Amino acid sequence: MTSNGSNAPDAFSWKFGFANQKGKYLTAEKFGNKLNASGAALKAKQVWVLEHGKAADEVYIKSSQKRYLATDKYGNLTCNSEEPGEAERFLLEYNDQGQWAFKSVPFNCYMYGEEDNMHCKSKNPEWWHIQLAIHPQVNLYNTNRKRYCHLETPKVADEQPQEVHGCQLIPWGSQAMITLDYIDNKYAIKMCDGRYLHPDGSLQVSSDGALYTLQVKSGGIAFRSSDGRFLTNIGSTATLKARNSKVTKDELFLIKDSQPQVKLTGSNGKRVSIMQGIDVSSNQDDEELSEKDIFQLEFDTATKKWKFLASNGKYWVMQGSGVQANGEGR
Repeated sequence: MTSNGSNAPDAFSWKFGFANQKGKYLTAEKFGNKLNASGAALKAKQVWVLEHGKAADEVYIKSSQKRYLATDKYGNLTCNSEEPGEAERFLLEYNDQGQWAFKSVPFNCYMYGEEDNMHCKSKNPEWWHIQLAIHPQVNLYNTNRKRYCHLETPKVADEQPQEVHGCQLIPWGSQAMITLDYIDNKYAIKMCDGRYLHPDGSLQVSSDGALYTLQVKSGGIAFRSSDGRFLTNIGSTATLKARNSKVTKDELFLIKDSQPQVKLTGSNGKRVSIMQGIDVSSNQDDEELSEKDIFQLEFDTATKKWKFLASNGKYWVMQGSGVQANGEGR
């Protein structure tokens, strides 16, 4: 969903599927860009990209064929536009069940339909179930704090983490891995240890009471709990919990596809590390794995080669006869 890299994810478009009240997905056919609501599952033709529009809740809706949804004063719904304009502007509205309605900005009418009968002329909201069309294992980035969320590091060794914090400049190790579980048309936030984040900030084995609905605003995404509060990072530790009933910049997040992170063992049987600075050396044999022993693999589409990113935010580069982690990688 975002470009490779260790810095903040770019502001980007969101990929979703939209299902009507009968559970059928909005579909853009490849032939003639015809619209219907007949999709039984979320596949390529049922994936739609939301691009941030002129206002916080405004979006442009683009099909997998890179054509935009549009309507006219007669309520005709089409998907032929190659560029977004006035007829392509839609306003998102939400209900307490996490469903969305799509309202034409210029014509003040809502999108609806079944099978081949798609229109945008209802005066009342027509609700759609929404589903993220992404790989469920992600990193979560708070746009205001400019940090990634992760399991806290316990102060006592072998103690189980009790909170999720938002302090990492780079999402590093399994502690920053988050799985978005799609349950009953809502989402649960599952950490790498299998526990779910509850609105009070606690981590529990059960997802009961820990389901969130999604709202897209200003290019970011907000997670709303069942009692109407939104997740945010709070205090000096940036503890992740639900607090406010309105979305501000503090409640907006971006999602980044998680990159593969590995440990490497040299021919001498020792782990590769940057424990002694920027030199990449095979010299670690401690049982405990440090973040300095972990490296992120990133594929460079331009060169068709792989890059190694270290925990210091720098890339491997050849320096003389050795390797150092001090490259910008761009």
